[in-house]
Amino acid sequence: MTDNFDNITEAATDLLTRVWIKLDLDAINDIFSDDAKFYGVAGPDPIGRTDYCELASQVFELMRLKDFTLLEVITADGLRGAVRVRFHMTTQASGRTAVQDATIYMTLRDGKICEFDYHFDFLQYFTSVEQLPPDAAYLLLSGQSLG
Repeated sequence: MTDNFDNITEAATDLLTRVWIKLDLDAINDIFSDDAKFYGVAGPDPIGRTDYCELASQVFELMRLKDFTLLEVITADGLRGAVRVRFHMTTQASGRTAVQDATIYMTLRDGKICEFDYHFDFLQYFTSVEQLPPDAAYLLLSGQSLG
């Protein structure tokens, strides 16, 4: 199946459903352009489609997306925009599920996602699934360590 998206909403919905809920790594090749750049997912430098596929595979072992809601879609021209998403994610280690909000920025070119930037509050997520103490953010901001 080859996808050609007309807008950001279609692209975000297909990406989250096929890759992150159905765990279909082959969908990455359908959804993203050959030269797609992924920002914010593996450090400060962008990665390519192959590395994103490997990263997704590793994340599947750690957590699973159970459901999502598109909270808000903001587009500049239908081909560039931001999506605020609410995830219901379950950590594989404990089986705990938490609600987590994130923001995805993307650009479409020739019906494919060519730029992808993702912002996820991992501190809040790990606090919600009780892998960090409830006051972890305050402790870190005050200069204390969690160890």
